[in-house]
Amino acid sequence: MMDGGKLAEPIEKGVQIYKLPLLESDESTQHQDQHQQTRRPTWAKGSNAHFNFTVFAYVTPDLEAAAVDEARRIADDHAHGHPGAKNHSHETPDPATVRKEALKQKAFQLESMVNQLKLGAKQPSQRVPSKQSSTALSATTLGNNLAEKPSNSDNNSSTNLGPAALAASAPIRKRISSTRETNAPGTPYFELRIGLGFSVPALEKCVKTMLPGTRARFLCLGPETTDGYAQLESILRQEKTNRDLIAQGKPPIRTSGCCASSVMASAASNSGSPANMELQQNALALQRDLLLLNTCAALEFEIELANVVEPGDFMKEPWEMTAAEKYAEAPVRKSEGGELYKRGDYAGACEKYTRALVLLESLSTSPAVTDMQRQIGKDRDAVDREVSRRVAERRRLERIGGREIPPEFTREAVDIFIKESEGHIARMDFADNSGVNPNVVISLMQTCRLNYAACKLKLGDFSAVIVQCSEVVKNDKNNIKALFRRAQAYRKIGRDLDLARKDLNTLRDLFLSRETSEDSSEYVELQREEQELENKFHAANQKEQQMYKNLFK
Repeated sequence: MMDGGKLAEPIEKGVQIYKLPLLESDESTQHQDQHQQTRRPTWAKGSNAHFNFTVFAYVTPDLEAAAVDEARRIADDHAHGHPGAKNHSHETPDPATVRKEALKQKAFQLESMVNQLKLGAKQPSQRVPSKQSSTALSATTLGNNLAEKPSNSDNNSSTNLGPAALAASAPIRKRISSTRETNAPGTPYFELRIGLGFSVPALEKCVKTMLPGTRARFLCLGPETTDGYAQLESILRQEKTNRDLIAQGKPPIRTSGCCASSVMASAASNSGSPANMELQQNALALQRDLLLLNTCAALEFEIELANVVEPGDFMKEPWEMTAAEKYAEAPVRKSEGGELYKRGDYAGACEKYTRALVLLESLSTSPAVTDMQRQIGKDRDAVDREVSRRVAERRRLERIGGREIPPEFTREAVDIFIKESEGHIARMDFADNSGVNPNVVISLMQTCRLNYAACKLKLGDFSAVIVQCSEVVKNDKNNIKALFRRAQAYRKIGRDLDLARKDLNTLRDLFLSRETSEDSSEYVELQREEQELENKFHAANQKEQQMYKNLFK
């Protein structure tokens, strides 16, 4: 709140974060939402806050123009082969140190001038603010600015200070973005885990002052409160860009450093199409906004807090789970997926299998699995060496002759040793490994991939079937279900019929080697699929012949 044009006390002692009045009354919405959750949250560590926010930056028109020019220069660099790549770093949004410093100096000069003119208009005898106090818009100055004439949240017009020249240099409230635009489809809110080291501490502090079902505005002054937001903005927009690319059937952009520059480079290398033109425009806007975020002295967050879920009452993300938690949940999701599949809810089953696979894939790269796999590998190598030693010694004794072969070197003894060793490895105590058995992890992952592929086959997403079955075949080249489902997917797509035939031939060889009965369900299915494939080949050949006939008419 403001008192006489000045900001009230900060929300927390020693932190330059101030609560502002809402620009427009929205009490009806607040009362409508408050019935959902009226009690004050405990804000316990690990609580999950659901909210949306819009962010604004306070910049001068000249500073914005300078940022636009700099963003265009960076775009031109990428369009012309990225000159000076050796000296070009993407560790910060502005790769040119000299230009960045010049931009900051310009910001200082403009803000200092605005402060001087505003304060001078009220108190002609007042001294110009010192350099130290002028590097950021003061709370009082910006408070006066906001109290006199709050600008509309959807335009960039500057506050009217009187003379036209002064108005041209006054700070403007520029809308940067909103989470409603960057949230993934089906995800209505931005989610924040409380107390787990969020990259924008100021935003977390603001949220923790609110009640669920309310809206509020907060002003953050100085780099210590705005720190981290540019990186968050970059990540949110990059994720949205990649989702859009994937929806268009294009690969996501892999970034190393500044994502805006990576997007620019990708768009520049494939320029021309409307989609790439839009990609370039979005990258240019992001680069401009990142430059502004890294040079502006004040950010405003307009937050709408929906609800706060206590720890344990929501599904955790893999990054916040222990290995034991992932290991315990994955088979549960697999079983749930199986039940949904039996009921014909293939989309629902896919969601369960997806969750299980996310957990298992995360688990498969964790030390709990990789370290144990390494130990199991060492144990098996030791068994192999001992078996080789015993076999070699038995053969040596057989060549010499005249001596009885010791019991431990006989074929029977070696076979018993192998079985006992494998049994020992299978019965290893995983208590010191969070109870995680890596063999179970790999087996579960294979099963979930196959089940997921079965769902996608029913839903007609044949490309996904091929991807998952190929992953299974990497670990088990003779997996019958994976080969069969992949062959079906190739046939239904109709583009790689030779690959479908190759998989079916592999299956036929497997059945012959295993002496599978021709009356078995597996063999009957194979014959049926082979006939379907031959029909597909015949139709493709007929179509090709007709095409050539039309060419030579």
